Amino acid sequence: MSYIARTARPGTLARVLARVLAAALISAATLRGVARAEEGSPSPPPPPPPPELRVVHLTDTHWVAGGANEGTRAVLAEVAALAPTPDLVIHGGDVTEMGRPQEYREFLTAVAPLGIPLEAVPGNHDARWLDAGKRGFREAFGQPYRSFDRGGVHFVLLDSTVEAETHGHFDPSLLEWLEEDLRRVGPDRPVVVFFHHPVAYTPLSFTDSDDELLSVLARYNVRAVLTGHGHLHMAWERNGIPFFMTRAADERGYKVLDFAGGILRVYDGEAGAPLRLAAHIPLRRPQEAGRLRLGRLDLVGGRLRFSVEARGLAPDAQIGYRVDLQPWQPLTGQAGRLAAEVDLTGLLPGLHRLRVWAAPAGAALPGAAATAAQWEARDLGPSWSDFADFETAAPQKPEGPEQPGVLWRQVTPAGIQAAPAVDTGAVYVADRSGRVAAVDPATGRVRWQFQARGGVVGSPLLDTGRVLVGDLAGNLYALDAATGRTVWRRELGAPVLAEPLAAAGLLFVGDADGVLHALDPATGRERWQYRAGGLIRARATYAAGRVYVGAWDRTVHAVDAFTGEPVWTRELPGSTYYSPANTPFLYYRGRLFVTRSMPPGEAGLYALDARDGRVLWSAPGGYGYSTPVLHGGLVAAATGDGTVRAFDPMTGAVRWETRTGLTTFDGALTSFGGSLVLAGLSGQVAAVVPPPPTVPGADAPTAPGQEAPARPPAGVPPQGTVAWRFAAGPGYLFARPAAGGDRVYLASLSGLLVAVRAPAAASLPLTTGSPGLQARVAPAPGFPDVVTHWARDSVALARAMGLATGRPDGGFHPDGPLTRAEMAALVVRYLGLAPATSPPGPGTGPAPQPSPEAPPHLADIEGHWGAPYIRALEAEGLVGGIPGPDGKRLFQPDRPVTRAEMATLLARVVARTAPSRGFDSRLRDLGGHWAAEPVRSLEELRIVSGTRRPDGTFAFEPDRPVTRAEAAVLLVRLALP
Repeated sequence: MSYIARTARPGTLARVLARVLAAALISAATLRGVARAEEGSPSPPPPPPPPELRVVHLTDTHWVAGGANEGTRAVLAEVAALAPTPDLVIHGGDVTEMGRPQEYREFLTAVAPLGIPLEAVPGNHDARWLDAGKRGFREAFGQPYRSFDRGGVHFVLLDSTVEAETHGHFDPSLLEWLEEDLRRVGPDRPVVVFFHHPVAYTPLSFTDSDDELLSVLARYNVRAVLTGHGHLHMAWERNGIPFFMTRAADERGYKVLDFAGGILRVYDGEAGAPLRLAAHIPLRRPQEAGRLRLGRLDLVGGRLRFSVEARGLAPDAQIGYRVDLQPWQPLTGQAGRLAAEVDLTGLLPGLHRLRVWAAPAGAALPGAAATAAQWEARDLGPSWSDFADFETAAPQKPEGPEQPGVLWRQVTPAGIQAAPAVDTGAVYVADRSGRVAAVDPATGRVRWQFQARGGVVGSPLLDTGRVLVGDLAGNLYALDAATGRTVWRRELGAPVLAEPLAAAGLLFVGDADGVLHALDPATGRERWQYRAGGLIRARATYAAGRVYVGAWDRTVHAVDAFTGEPVWTRELPGSTYYSPANTPFLYYRGRLFVTRSMPPGEAGLYALDARDGRVLWSAPGGYGYSTPVLHGGLVAAATGDGTVRAFDPMTGAVRWETRTGLTTFDGALTSFGGSLVLAGLSGQVAAVVPPPPTVPGADAPTAPGQEAPARPPAGVPPQGTVAWRFAAGPGYLFARPAAGGDRVYLASLSGLLVAVRAPAAASLPLTTGSPGLQARVAPAPGFPDVVTHWARDSVALARAMGLATGRPDGGFHPDGPLTRAEMAALVVRYLGLAPATSPPGPGTGPAPQPSPEAPPHLADIEGHWGAPYIRALEAEGLVGGIPGPDGKRLFQPDRPVTRAEMATLLARVVARTAPSRGFDSRLRDLGGHWAAEPVRSLEELRIVSGTRRPDGTFAFEPDRPVTRAEAAVLLVRLALP
């Protein structure tokens, strides 16, 4: 049975015009008790009885501080003129445009003259950007979800928002609260529910938890659900519950709900136009409502069998089913019983959802656009649905590739929004209820748990035996990783959404007020603060004595890690919506890689010079929700449509790409073996393997005598492959997959933590993931003399990054001295200063072409193989030579470079030639050495550490020649902090 007051369909307007006008068009004057009829039209029916309770629903005001806000002001003027005066105004979310405190204040000032009690739920604009912790909303309106009784009706206000996201979600903890709240009310009292994101809306899906919410509401006398977000008036029914969307107030829309005589009348309002009757709903739900119910599911021999009970539906109703996001299939049967058998061949291993759906004949299928008749009537019609979950396992075939499989699942009290922290002995996970838990990686059993004072939406950090985590109540905790005991707690004064960062002996974390805090990790004592211009959502990045962070102010901030003083800022083009604030940055080889939501015509990925913030290159594309990661010496990021691209870090050239078909949002890439694992918004995960290096244009040329694969079409980069896929189950995957050992851990907003045994692709010479940039390397082929050397990992990394090659005899000669020319070659390649055009020197790789502005100041390098490298450094102001006896400046390219000279050059590269004031060096042999200050600056940055002497003190030995192994270690420490 439908309660929507439907208007005429196309082709029938002339026949029913008089009846529709009489019943559906009611002016504001009519609501005051004065019936008005248009000239020549039939007399209207008697007006409805005066309301016993009147509620105004307005939503999506999108209040802009200092703006005209004309649409909303027009709506408020009409609400003020209503008679009788409304008893209550309920705002459906998106009160503000950006969540600015001034926007909340101005809106409350604008509604104050109404003198009507005001309630509100948050919308995504209130919870995504500057008020992502919802502190401003709480200060203006109270708790984001609550319930109350008025006039015999139970009103429920729910929070469908997710901090720092645009999508809707009903958290498991919220649904548990709702179930308990409605249980107290009982099955008979009428209930009206308000939240922002529409559910059961057939053209589009706005949340990941429609099914779970509907299953709770179905057991109670819910007579209407009011939503916003879509900016239009629309009505529909699901499982006998009427749903409504209200047109945005900033577009002059609102609704009036009148309760009288056991009937709820819902009117669509638009400022300056008559009210329109949208529905008349009995406050007691009829018993004869239709029903669609799934029966038992049976998995037999790779096929899924199920039955459906359909009662009270029209004989010609269309009934269908789908698994996950596959196409809808029709269901057939007799006498209200339908059955189907589904072939599961090709279905991904993992957890899946079966949905059944029914609607009148001719209705649009879920996910399809509404019909013209539905749009004209502002009515999507009735529908019914049910769901059930089931699990499949991929068959492991001896001749086929290994497939992923579930090791264990754990259900958490609330949704998980950020990646867990993985250690060999435990997995540390935090959820939106504030529970932090240590989980046994072998069994999924909880070893300990801790309850924070607020919800947690940022990843925990594991550092030196402690778990660091922040909460939305503004606290930062240090917990003992073995026991969960609180070591210290620091109140930061604003919600914490970012993951902490431990680096340079300090702890860095940003908060919702845009403050970057530097703390003592042992005590939590504040060392310094730096204030950005907007909320800090993502983890900071550290490199070479600087901390880099983005905020919702369009700006990348570089801050001195030891003092908190600003070093530089880089404002990116576009509005605040496109700030570089969603994800952490990546530092690699003196470059800072930054992603952001891409405004039209602008770049989504930037490579900045970490020294001064200059843009070195940029790439178009929507990379704003994917943290850039380093993989195989390339910088990889994913677009919103699931395309993974790998870029040359020096030039920005696309080296390869793979289209996964996933829709992503904050589901960043994670390195796992030789693959990159990407989480899709819909709960699916894909592991991408780069193309082999034998593909022309990839990392290495085709081997002699080997047939080259077909070259991709012109303009198309080499294509990688998807090695495996997995279905994590219903629930958005905003959390980056976490890798540890032979498994990948997936965490969803539905409150599932899943340990997946995943096949690892072939190892790459360089695999680094984010956060932490922990490198995993394979021995460098071709260097037989480093396999057992203490510096083998650093040498392998240096080779994988293209910084160093071996000598002509095939060895690296790790303990041999490094010449000054070789030092110049290493540093030039680290900085990526110029393209390779000149002939290479012995064991150095290609030589760069120096800048034409580089003057030939150095008298002893003409004709030397290292001249192009040395001149490139000279042009950058990094080297100046040594005075010769005849007054000319010399470089002495073949002389072994000393440790002091190497340290001085590297200190200039990172633009830090002296340590912080008060830094206490442990190196006891520097004294008054000419290079003491640069060496100590690198010591403070933990790039050099010295050697322990027999008496227990540490020495740097500044005048000793640098070995090739030591040089590789230093360059790797610079490239991968």
